[in-house]
Amino acid sequence: MPDIPTLHDLESAFQRLQFQISLTLSQRLKIRLLGEFCSLLLLRKRLEINHSYYQEILADFPELINQESLEYQPLELLQSLLTTLVYLDASPEFFTTRRNFQKALEETRFRTAAAAFYVGDWSGGIQFIALGTDHPPLPDTFQNIDCIDQFIRHPQIQTLPDEQRDLIKGIQEEWHSKTRGSSHQEVWIPLVEKWEESPNQDIIVGTLYPLHLDMEERKKNRRKDLIFFNNHPIGLDDLVNYQAQDAIRAARTQHSLLRRSKTARYSVTFGFPASDYFYSGSSFGLGMSLLVLCDLERHSNLRYQHILSRKAAFTGGVDLHGEIRPVSDDSLGEKISAVFFSPLETFVLPNDNLKQGQKIVDSLKQKYPAKIFHLIGEKSIDPSLQKTKLVIRKKMPLMVWMKNHLTRNKVFQILSLLLFPLLLIWGVQDFLSDPNPAKYEIEGEAIRFYNNNGVFLWQIDLGFVPDGLAVTRQGNPRFKRLQISDFDGDGQNEVILGTAIKNRNYGGRLYFIETDGVIKWIYKDHPRLFFGGNEYTDTYATSFIYPYKHADSDAYDFYVSFTHRPWFPNQIMRFDVEGNVLNSFIHPGSLYDMELFDMDGDGEVELLVAGTNNRFNTAVLSILPSRAFSGSVPGSGDSSCVLDEGKVDPALAYIKFPRWGDYDFSGTNARSYVNDIYIDDERGFGVTTNISDKDETGSYIYHFSFDLQLDGLTLTDGYMSAYQKRTGQAFFEHFNRRDWLQSMTKIKLWQNGSWKMIDKSLK
Repeated sequence: MPDIPTLHDLESAFQRLQFQISLTLSQRLKIRLLGEFCSLLLLRKRLEINHSYYQEILADFPELINQESLEYQPLELLQSLLTTLVYLDASPEFFTTRRNFQKALEETRFRTAAAAFYVGDWSGGIQFIALGTDHPPLPDTFQNIDCIDQFIRHPQIQTLPDEQRDLIKGIQEEWHSKTRGSSHQEVWIPLVEKWEESPNQDIIVGTLYPLHLDMEERKKNRRKDLIFFNNHPIGLDDLVNYQAQDAIRAARTQHSLLRRSKTARYSVTFGFPASDYFYSGSSFGLGMSLLVLCDLERHSNLRYQHILSRKAAFTGGVDLHGEIRPVSDDSLGEKISAVFFSPLETFVLPNDNLKQGQKIVDSLKQKYPAKIFHLIGEKSIDPSLQKTKLVIRKKMPLMVWMKNHLTRNKVFQILSLLLFPLLLIWGVQDFLSDPNPAKYEIEGEAIRFYNNNGVFLWQIDLGFVPDGLAVTRQGNPRFKRLQISDFDGDGQNEVILGTAIKNRNYGGRLYFIETDGVIKWIYKDHPRLFFGGNEYTDTYATSFIYPYKHADSDAYDFYVSFTHRPWFPNQIMRFDVEGNVLNSFIHPGSLYDMELFDMDGDGEVELLVAGTNNRFNTAVLSILPSRAFSGSVPGSGDSSCVLDEGKVDPALAYIKFPRWGDYDFSGTNARSYVNDIYIDDERGFGVTTNISDKDETGSYIYHFSFDLQLDGLTLTDGYMSAYQKRTGQAFFEHFNRRDWLQSMTKIKLWQNGSWKMIDKSLK
């Protein structure tokens, strides 16, 4: 246990802090110093004896605290700052009602909880979120949580106040924005700021920064081609500029085509960030070289290209031959710490620093054993290109590659005419050896995949006979449980596959399989849910898969319906191509159809989900924001249909259709369900409702305007014919049309937190 500081120790530390804060240092460094002083004060058992110091530093908190100064700081330091701010806010002796102080408190709360979540301390993060609020923290029941998406779906999280859930959602969004996907233009690198307090003592603070690359080609004068790092120039005599030149030369040595004298040469400008403080040093070279390599491959139109994982950070210089230079051991600890307290999972460093780095990681892992963290030591650039945790190697489709060459290279155009026969033979051979899966066959427990020419590529063994794999609801191919397409936008096909059998060990799995047959990810962690005190196990089946590419995205999202076995409840979940669960919506009854359409003209599509509510015993339609949905559905007097401790999505519009009642000529009194949604771009949308009856009964067709006003109701010819066949008379000979219309248009709408009758404009 740390020793309690003496008054002399505190006074010396305070005087030193006052001097340090007065210097021209960055806010990040000043926050580190302020946090260490707060940690020292918190060692005293009675915090009221610190009031004189707190009064002196009170104004420093709003001035220094912001997300940039707090981000990637050690969790213990953030905890000390948060504990101090909460104490000051609760003490009437201090004036803390000013907006800037409250903003500093909330930013520190967000950053402390985020750091806890990043290292896998889910219970600790909840404690920090609740600290100093009127809501007590949740008990420690967060076992076997692997990621923020699984955590945010935990039933206890649904019971938190809205402001606390919004904070967690904000952390989830930040996590995704920093780690999702791969890039050929951006890579994470750790930076350190060093201040020499005395000849024998340095104060070092680390951070992470996105190193960004832009290339500008001058086709008429290749000598003036430019590379921009972070779009902020530094003088030509700066050490970083020399390092950038070395990095570019090292990148060019990795390919024979890039080494040739007639390929593009580049001059370099480099610097970051664009603020009063610049980072310089000799450890950016590895990140620079890898970025340059990836973009040169793209600009040179090489057939095989690399892109970098956004879950990894890189440090180390490079020499002209691509060998990775070691970094200073003095700064290594802060660099590793910055990556460790971030959502990133992998840190690449020079092999010469690996032994020392592993000791630092081992020490951090003792405190935070749940953190997923990989340390990789490298001697040169080339081995880094073979690591699947770091880079993805993509092969451009032949036709795209040839088209780029023909449009960019006149010499290639001439040669292609002269060598046309050879190119044709080469093209035919490549065509036949196309690695892209396009077709499949089921053989026993295996699925065999073939390219478009029928050439066998690879197979996957599921462990069961997937008889119903190709079954689609209503024959719609977009709902197939196995779909093949270029989902991630890399020019090559991938496979999305969902299983739907009763065996818990195999059912309800979702596979994403790369072009070469490597399984990139599997989702199988379904929740246990409680409705009306009844437990529903984690046994699910994949019902249908709807891939959708949003207008502002290069890759598809997957909207997947999972059906509970045997019958209730169901889930709609949204995944990205990396396997991250982005959204989840729980529904108490089967789901039959789905559409994505921009109903309000704001440029963002809405999610329309058709189904039946088992407890209502009638057809329903859910309308949700397509990229921000969560929670469950409202009840209607029967708590057994409401998810225990669950919340209704505040943005949900939920339409509850009336029972067929007297007009159910099947005599089964069965529940109805919405089985089809169709969009009329100009007027609105329609839905069909059917009866869950094995005999044909036909459908009702409702039509709504986009503002959810009912403007049409009719019966299908199949309904009229079935009624005539069953009863021997026309439907409206037996029933009064006006009474029928009045009864069957009593439609309830849940919106903005309450039920109401839906507006009608029927003629």
